[in-house]
Amino acid sequence: MARRGDAPDDRYDDDYNDDFEGRRPRRRGRDSRSPGRERPPFLLRFFSWIGIILLCFVAGYLGTSWMVRSLNTRSLLKPENRVENGEDLKALTESEKEKEKEKAKAALSGVRGDIQQVSLRLYFLKNGGLAEDVRPFLARPQEDNIRDAVQTLLVMSGIEGAESNVRVLHVFRSADTVYLDCSRGFAAALSKLGQKNSQFLVTGIVRTMQDNFPPIVKVRFLIDGAVSSGGAPIDLTVPWQLPRA
Repeated sequence: MARRGDAPDDRYDDDYNDDFEGRRPRRRGRDSRSPGRERPPFLLRFFSWIGIILLCFVAGYLGTSWMVRSLNTRSLLKPENRVENGEDLKALTESEKEKEKEKAKAALSGVRGDIQQVSLRLYFLKNGGLAEDVRPFLARPQEDNIRDAVQTLLVMSGIEGAESNVRVLHVFRSADTVYLDCSRGFAAALSKLGQKNSQFLVTGIVRTMQDNFPPIVKVRFLIDGAVSSGGAPIDLTVPWQLPRA
């Protein structure tokens, strides 16, 4: 047996469902997105980022180059020896010439300074005893300075003919001993001086060597390259040295 109201209720339910379904928004699928909201493909995004990076790099490089050129133009970052034109080349050449002149002057002044600073203390025969004096000499090898010192000492001792007849021919060194090869006039000059003055003269030579040319403490005298066989009032066959304190 049918119940009252079944048919109308079913009709109303169907209308309500149809109306609800019509008003409910439909879910959009992946393909239904608007073009403005779609994500671009991966390759497109990758190349876009590469392009931006390259653009920034090129802009930075060009900007830096422009800045460096600007600073160079203002001589703020210009290297000292950089040549950009004929004027720079001329200025650099003149500067190098001036530097060479300054070096030459410095070297020359240094040599002259060394020469002026060379001084030797000489002990020479005077009034029957020894006197001393300081004399300047050219800076030369030690053997040459020894020869010059002894030659000057002989002249200051007043030995007649010391500049010509009495000469130091050669100088040799061996450890603490110096060999003075003198001309034959040296033995003759000692004979004129006598034994006492000859001893003073030789003592002055030994002391001059010891004070100015260490470690020399002994002096051997030769006559024309050989050991003296006589002719002098003192013994020239043995080395001479000062008594030890």
